[in-house]
Amino acid sequence: MSKISDGFLHFVKETPNAYYCVKNVSAILAKMGFQELKETEEWDVRAGKYYVVRNDASIIAFKLDAKWNSFSIVASHGDSPSLHVKSNPDMLEEGYVQLNTEIYGGPLRYTWLDRPLSVAGRVTVKTEKGYAARPINIQKDLLVIPSLAIHMNREANDGLKLNPQKHMLPIYALSDSKKSIKELLEKEVGCEILDYDLYLYNRDEPKYTGENNEFILSPRIDNLGCAYTGLMAFLAAKQENACQVYACFNNEEIGSDTLEGAGSTFLKDVLSRICDYYGKSYLPTIAKSFLVSADNGHAIHPNYPEMCDPTNQCHPNGGIVIKHHVNYTSDGFSSGVLKDILTSAGIPYQEFSARSDARNGGTLGKISLSQVSLHSVDVGMAQLAMHSANEFCGSKDIDLMVNALTAFYNSDIRFE
Repeated sequence: MSKISDGFLHFVKETPNAYYCVKNVSAILAKMGFQELKETEEWDVRAGKYYVVRNDASIIAFKLDAKWNSFSIVASHGDSPSLHVKSNPDMLEEGYVQLNTEIYGGPLRYTWLDRPLSVAGRVTVKTEKGYAARPINIQKDLLVIPSLAIHMNREANDGLKLNPQKHMLPIYALSDSKKSIKELLEKEVGCEILDYDLYLYNRDEPKYTGENNEFILSPRIDNLGCAYTGLMAFLAAKQENACQVYACFNNEEIGSDTLEGAGSTFLKDVLSRICDYYGKSYLPTIAKSFLVSADNGHAIHPNYPEMCDPTNQCHPNGGIVIKHHVNYTSDGFSSGVLKDILTSAGIPYQEFSARSDARNGGTLGKISLSQVSLHSVDVGMAQLAMHSANEFCGSKDIDLMVNALTAFYNSDIRFE
């Protein structure tokens, strides 16, 4: 346990989804003296510390000295698999009020059963100045998705298949309730709402587990673990020869192809505006830059060791994971650069590759390269139960990840 890992548990508790990730990161940056920039305004970005938010759910922060000549970027994402609340969600079924929801991303569905759930996100309102979005989090155990008793499904332990429209709808109230979910939201914000972006979240408390508190059991470790450690490293770093950039995107879990996702022009727009202000040519500057795509990886599972690659196996508290696959951005050059940085700093690392006969997903790093082409490597923390309502990782890895990303930020990376 450490101050950093304690801070992570608090961060997760206060961060139910990507909207609150940006809200909480913005508050930390503002407290540390960062100035907010608006995409709708001209920028004055003389040497200093800045951040910009897009669509309430993605954020890019940067700090620079007059000496800067390239970009050092750590990119992560703030969304996690969950359930999204549909329009007109109230459903009367057999004496209950349920909410009509749909799957967001790829959650392990059965892990959402029998949990204390609530909703959070943002609502759209109209004020005297115009349209605006307001964050909202109903901070109570509001919902539950009950499982079916074993007496009514004797084959449940032989395999449980859940239909999202039939079996994954949460109970909100009994049918004699006089308050719709929209009315509850309007009472919370104190005015009429026009629409909303709401997601269910697991309200289980993040906690240490294990004989020596060597593990963390928590919702949303993927990918608040990297969002938080990336931010802590960004704030600690001192390198002056590069403009240091922290990016946290929304919608990685559904492909990143949105207004504020890693597949959008958000990163490119910010970097090009910085270059324009300093009179630097964009393409040569990008060619000298480096990106670390930070999204968690898989630890070897003691109950399923056959699911791991035979020569690339990762363990909790074993250090930062460098991820290799054709769907990742890592190549021999980018991973070699990072390995040298970590070895020079005395920071342990592990390497992950998927089994050759296994399907492997992509990363936000590879998606972002379609907009900003530069050297990039994929990293993460080793975890178990990825995409479960509660996930599992090593408590020491929080500090190790911060140390690794700080070493990256502090390195003066140059190419021949």
